Amino acid sequence: MADSIVSRRFVIVGIVAPILVTLMAIAAQLVWLPQTPEPIAVHWGLDGVDGSGPGWTYPFFTLVLGVALPLWLLFSGVKRLRGGAGGWSFRFLAATSLGLAVFASVMLTWSVRIQVGLDSWQDAPSITPGIVAATLLGIGAGLVGYLFQPKQEARFAELPKARIDVATGERIAWLGTARASKGAVAVVIGGVVLLLAGSLACWLAGETAVAWLLIAIAVLIAGLGLTMTEADVRVDSSGVEVRGPAGWPRSRIALNEVATATAVNVEALGSFGGWGWRRVPGALGVVLRSGEALRVERKEGHALVVTVDDAATAAALLTALASRTGE
Repeated sequence: MADSIVSRRFVIVGIVAPILVTLMAIAAQLVWLPQTPEPIAVHWGLDGVDGSGPGWTYPFFTLVLGVALPLWLLFSGVKRLRGGAGGWSFRFLAATSLGLAVFASVMLTWSVRIQVGLDSWQDAPSITPGIVAATLLGIGAGLVGYLFQPKQEARFAELPKARIDVATGERIAWLGTARASKGAVAVVIGGVVLLLAGSLACWLAGETAVAWLLIAIAVLIAGLGLTMTEADVRVDSSGVEVRGPAGWPRSRIALNEVATATAVNVEALGSFGGWGWRRVPGALGVVLRSGEALRVERKEGHALVVTVDDAATAAALLTALASRTGE
């Protein structure tokens, strides 16, 4: 029953409500657009309106901003929840979906409404009141949506179990490497390359201070990127250990602290709110991609979840070693 309530309210807050808000905003825009100038004002700067475009721009972007996240939640988040996954990130994502839909709908519909009856897009008044109203209403809607959903700790859909028998006195270990997807690695490398290219351009232009700043940012991103793209995992008679490049970051659970070890399916954004070394209520995640992961429950304290291939074998070995220790 509790799981059905979580799933139902997730759908209401993250999918149904945002789509309804978006459709109502588009309906209002379609009523008012024939009464606005063509082209219509679509951009405001510090000195007022400074750009125009076709009228369909507003309903189009309202639709994109209002339903993109709900559709992603529909085809990914709901499936994960009903499959046994869970966590605060699902609650947060649903609330964000509603807040973003309200913000976009109010701001873009406001922009259309203030131009009704104008002779030219250049006569459009300031959009600042609309931005303020949209921000406050978006935050308020997101907060209400978050509170409307029940609290939930991180839960993950279990994968089929494997079995390993370990004889008394036998020494055995399992080694694995958690890796990010090739796309994620490409994004990190591309970002560093662009920053370095920008720093070179600034250097040649005589902007040395900006060049050094870009180099510093590139080094920082490269360092952080290393911790988010690869980690070594070891299971042996001492327990389980996860280490990032050069031995840091590091997390270890001794064998006598292991309560259970299972292979689970992880949705990086839904279960942990993103990628990398992340802490959520009840679990520390080394989440470098979505998919198969090793989950180790402590007898006391937070669980450890690390996305790694062949997690079922690692879980089976850890379970066998822990059982041998308890004999």
